[in-house]
Amino acid sequence: MSINYLKKIPMLVFGLILIGGFASGNLYADENEPDNDPTRVLVADPFMELRTGPGRGFPVFYVEERGKWVRLLKRKTSWYKVELDNGQVGWVDMDQISKTLLAVGLERTLSDSVADDFFNRKNEVGFVWGSHAGFSFIGISAARKLGDKFSLKVEYAEVAEVFSTSKLFNLNLVSHPFAEWTFSPYFELGVGKKIVTPIRSQVGQERTDTITANVGFGLRAYVTKNFVARIYYRRYAWFFDDFDTHPIDEFAFGAAFFF
Repeated sequence: MSINYLKKIPMLVFGLILIGGFASGNLYADENEPDNDPTRVLVADPFMELRTGPGRGFPVFYVEERGKWVRLLKRKTSWYKVELDNGQVGWVDMDQISKTLLAVGLERTLSDSVADDFFNRKNEVGFVWGSHAGFSFIGISAARKLGDKFSLKVEYAEVAEVFSTSKLFNLNLVSHPFAEWTFSPYFELGVGKKIVTPIRSQVGQERTDTITANVGFGLRAYVTKNFVARIYYRRYAWFFDDFDTHPIDEFAFGAAFFF
């Protein structure tokens, strides 16, 4: 694999983690509370960090101590939006208030709800890494869910070949026949474009732009929180001006954040 492509991998992963970050004592009811509000709970953890948004990419702007009352306003994946008695409103990670949630029986409910977020997701952004026609490639992807069983995905990838570099652009329709499973197969069909640019002028090659079509299948697994992993096989048909086709095999694995 080209050293330049190896250098791009950590940058891609960091960028996707950043995207994913923005997208990716005891607790008991106070008998003296006149409204008996079940969403108003006592902090049981040592402290609670409030962030400006539901992700670790958002800054911490306030820290609340154990024994203070907070109100649970809403949940987004593994984050709670809370309001303090002093009027401060922010987002708290589930891991930071695990004792608080456990004390009122919300931890299990939240875990189940996080899985529901996977089934109800609308968007995904991710990366892929694998072999295209025997050469290493890396790429990024974005998908939008269409109903319960289908999604539309766009991809961009670069292939490190011996005498040239290739850029792949794909638009694929993805079918999820078992969308209710957290580990399930999927199938895809798409069209795209492949641009091949020579990197050694003495070879005498010229840039070529060709239309491609592809069909593939893979396995997708919900890992945790808003993270999904997948592996797939894809076969390309590479169309030239004379309508000859040159089949190309692609194997890859990838990861994505959903939101």
